[in-house]
Amino acid sequence: MEEGLSVIMAVSGGVDSCYLLHNLISKKVRGVVAHVNHGLRPESVEEAAFVRDLAERYELPYEEKTLSGLPTSSFEAHAREARLRFFSEVGSKYDLDTVALAHHADDQTETLLMQLCRGTMHLSGMREYSAMEEYGGLRLWRPLLSKRKSEIRAWMQSQGLEWREDSTNGQPVAVRNRVRNEVVPLLNDIFSREVVPVINRAQSNEAELFSELIGQLNLRDPQGRLYVPKLEPLSQDLCRKVIFEYLKEQGVEGLSLSKLDECLSLLDPAEVAKVNLPGDQFLRRKEKRLFVE
Repeated sequence: MEEGLSVIMAVSGGVDSCYLLHNLISKKVRGVVAHVNHGLRPESVEEAAFVRDLAERYELPYEEKTLSGLPTSSFEAHAREARLRFFSEVGSKYDLDTVALAHHADDQTETLLMQLCRGTMHLSGMREYSAMEEYGGLRLWRPLLSKRKSEIRAWMQSQGLEWREDSTNGQPVAVRNRVRNEVVPLLNDIFSREVVPVINRAQSNEAELFSELIGQLNLRDPQGRLYVPKLEPLSQDLCRKVIFEYLKEQGVEGLSLSKLDECLSLLDPAEVAKVNLPGDQFLRRKEKRLFVE
């Protein structure tokens, strides 16, 4: 981690994001603390005040966004889009293009298991860096992807540092919560080992091989759009993987196998030229290019 960086620090008040903040400050990273209040729990106001106090302690600017009026259908996708818009606005205000996020190794495993069970067919997790061109060129930075949740919590406790627990994390109210609290512990028990390093290593190996292959195929135009004539000779499985990776780079989440198959239909000029995506976005074919709008 390069000293002297200046970034947006996304801090929810939970143990992971508080660890991220303290860790970045220890590495002499500066910038602005950004907090999103989803307004879903009574303690949200107190959590925002806690994060604001942390920013003041480190003499960092503080920006806060309270979300309201989001559709209940696909709430997570809409909330993520709102957060990215907020981070982009903060970046414009402070002339910053990178937001540091507290995703860690356990989050990565949960993401991979959810992708596989939704039928995406590929191990394709979060990357340390992701470019979000549609949000003003915002760059997502995940410096904790190699850290285990247990390491993070143990360090915070050893330093006597405070954080705020999200009361919903232990409740089976979301798919990710059930994967975290039920599925992963069960897999650990069945195989008598920690499955997180094993699963994440498999994803990393596949990602390296895929990146090397795609680099040789030269599938994009100078604007970064997928070039249809380059995709047409590839197998369906490889095309699906290429489209999936491209959509992930564009910030599209919650993709199922059926949705990816819809996207594949765009390679046929006789089919429709636009496919609906989660988060009120579209994948469009125009002038033999595929791009998100």
